[in-house]
Amino acid sequence: MPFAKLLKMSEDALLRDKKEYEISFVLSEESGTAEVEKALRNAGAEMSGVLTASAIRLAYPIKKHENAYFGFMHFSAMPDAILKVKSELAHNPKVLRLLVLTPPVKHPVRSERVSPGTKPVSVVSEVLVKPEGAVSNEALEKKLEEILK
Repeated sequence: MPFAKLLKMSEDALLRDKKEYEISFVLSEESGTAEVEKALRNAGAEMSGVLTASAIRLAYPIKKHENAYFGFMHFSAMPDAILKVKSELAHNPKVLRLLVLTPPVKHPVRSERVSPGTKPVSVVSEVLVKPEGAVSNEALEKKLEEILK
């Protein structure tokens, strides 16, 4: 197998292993968005959308700040890049709080809606999918009742 073809296959495998993430942050200064963006780029993340932060009044002081800037962004990266981003931003004085999470998986579902006197309209909507092994709230409540008896 030619080396170029093998290299292309490994690049494709790397692209498949990238996961979607969302980063939310609270900054002491609006200019901190540039540093969040820099940390994402340094970790090899591909950002989707524009990184902006809006002014908010905090419910309680964080590091003696009563006002801050809140922002979020979606990006894709390798799972090990998340640790790089977190460690780089954890020591940044402009970053008051930081949270990186994976958004819920959405799958498109096609359904038809009919209004009186009109033709059926095909609508595509997204449905959240429960992760494997997830238990419903009703099942949890039932189990808690059994335990408390």
